[in-house]
Order: sequence, then C-alpha cells, then structure tokens
Amino acid sequence: MKSPDLFRFTAGLLVGLLAAGLLLNSPDWVKIARAGADQAGQPSIQVIPVQISRENQGIAMVDTRSKTIWVYELFDRQTGFKQIRLMAARTWEYDRLLNEWNSAEPTPQQIRNALENIHQQQMIEAIGPGEPVGTTEIKSKTDTTGTGN
Repeated sequence: MKSPDLFRFTAGLLVGLLAAGLLLNSPDWVKIARAGADQAGQPSIQVIPVQISRENQGIAMVDTRSKTIWVYELFDRQTGFKQIRLMAARTWEYDRLLNEWNSAEPTPQQIRNALENIHQQQMIEAIGPGEPVGTTEIKSKTDTTGTGN
C-alpha cells in the first residue's frame, strides 16, 4: 500500500471503531433524548424501509405522536421515472382497545375457553373421584338387609 492509501485505511478504521464504541456505550443523555422523542417539539415520525413486492420497495412512516401509519410504494413503471404511491394510511389510536379482530382460528376466545376447560378438569381431578355424599350409607343398608335373608 502507498502511504496515502494506508493513511485513509487507518483513518477509516479508527472512525469506524470510534462510531461503534459510541453506539455501544452511548451516554445517558443520548438515551434520554431518544426516549423523549415523543415530547412536544421533538420529531415523532419514523421512516422504515419495507419490501412491498418482489420488485418494489417502499417505506412505512410511523407518527408516534398522532398514532398514525402511512405506507408508500416506490416504483418505476415503464416511464423511466421513479414514482411514489400511497398504499395505505390509518390511525392505530383505537386499535389497542380491540380484544379480537380478524383473528384466524384458534381465536383468542377459543383459546381462553379451552384453557378454562383444562383448568376446570384439573380442579376436578385434584379433588379426586370420591363417592357422592350419602352413597356409602345406602350401600351399607342394602348390603346388611340383602345378606341376612
């Protein structure tokens, strides 16, 4: 290696190690700043790359303050120009209040019922298969009268 190339390599390596060290050992004020991003005046929109289809990419934008998500498709359709299309948008503010929606079987209610049935069966087995009250007295009376004749 030439000395300028060696210098660039060494400088790049040091910058990379420094960045990795900062990410792994970030000070408390960085963690507090990240946690407070939803406070007023702080950015609340996160952009996440997503794979829409085999050939098309997209982005999902999530606004944590207004509890909204938007999904955009980025594509190039025979025009030679990059295009963007809004595929979906919705709020999830009230979604957290739903217990069950569009659930495939077994649904949460079916699982709850099955677990309750299992719990009841375990309770019955724990009590034991004892004879009903009064049954032993009836058997003893019929046995004594039936054997004496």
